[in-house]
Amino acid sequence: MSQLVVIEMDVLQSMINKAVADGLAEKTPYPSPTAINPNLMTRKQAAKYLGVSPNTVTLYNRQGKISAAVINGQYRFFESDLLKYLNKTKA
Repeated sequence: MSQLVVIEMDVLQSMINKAVADGLAEKTPYPSPTAINPNLMTRKQAAKYLGVSPNTVTLYNRQGKISAAVINGQYRFFESDLLKYLNKTKA
């Protein structure tokens, strides 16, 4: 036969709050895209790689000279794309 358990509202609320707090404490933050793929660079990293300013990297991207991926609203550049650009400019 089933049993009926009666819990006071404030006890139930504190149990829920503790469970949520414990769950949030265990959750690890999302790793950055550059941590997942080390060949993925920020605009500053791409600028250093190319030997230009970050503003020039943005300009090159807008001109279609180098491509970028937008991840979480931020531009990321693949090392392979930057290397292709460098090889084109040296030829």
